[in-house]
Amino acid sequence: MASTSITHIPASRIQEALKRADSAMAKLQKVRSKTEEKVGEVFKAVETVGAGFAVGYFRGKYGAVEVGPGIPLEAVVGAGCTLAAFIDLPGKYSEHIHNIGNGILGSWATLEAVKLAGGEVRSAKDNTKELPAVTTQGETVKEREANLLNGNTRMNAREAFAGNAAQRQESEINS
Repeated sequence: MASTSITHIPASRIQEALKRADSAMAKLQKVRSKTEEKVGEVFKAVETVGAGFAVGYFRGKYGAVEVGPGIPLEAVVGAGCTLAAFIDLPGKYSEHIHNIGNGILGSWATLEAVKLAGGEVRSAKDNTKELPAVTTQGETVKEREANLLNGNTRMNAREAFAGNAAQRQESEINS
């Protein structure tokens, strides 16, 4: 009767099994490293977008808060977060603080760009009064409608595309 014991396994087979195990561990470590990298990227996105969302939400709900004449709170907080992360004040959390600062500054920059382009940034306080909606050309909606009715055909790309689509549909129906 043949019995198998560990003493009867050739050393070459043991070495081969150990090499396979080492190879599998190396592959697993590589997958783990890639996974950590991707999860880190997800965290960056969540921190940046979340901070931007928070700025937009609070600006919309409570209006602009200024810490000085013409100095918005979000600009100060965003710049403060970015500067603190830049000088590595939060230590191992600097990258997270930097992401949050980027989100805050990005949201603030968007709000400022809307105002610079002639649009309106409204808050819950502003919603109590009737403000005119503004088109991409800087006219109110009522002015835009009146201009189009009076033959002023200056259109933005969306209006032009919609008009061309309507003409195509009409010509297909008539043919």
